[in-house]
Amino acid sequence: KDDNQFDEVLHNDIYYKYTASGFKSINDVKLSVIHPATAKHFEKYSRKPIHIVEESGHDHKTITLNFLKESGFSIQWVYNILDGLAEMDRVFYRDEDVETGFCMLPDLKWDGLHLQ
Repeated sequence: KDDNQFDEVLHNDIYYKYTASGFKSINDVKLSVIHPATAKHFEKYSRKPIHIVEESGHDHKTITLNFLKESGFSIQWVYNILDGLAEMDRVFYRDEDVETGFCMLPDLKWDGLHLQ
């Protein structure tokens, strides 16, 4: 008999991360849950070609932010991090400068151990 256990790793707005462990036949499993998910979430996470884009701060303000606002995706999870309401234990570095400040967090896909 498996002694399954699900541990919540992260909860920010509608986004959740869990680790499922205790299975005899498989290793631990990482789960990402979006609840409630919208049709836009399903579209976003469906398989499609990958593109890498570099953007300046100006591009981000004049192009990317407008796209995000028009796309209908909530970016509340970003403000939760910036305002110190979520994921504070994951912040590596925080620069509070009003003009150039930023937060540095590890990618959610990183297991926190392996560097390669």
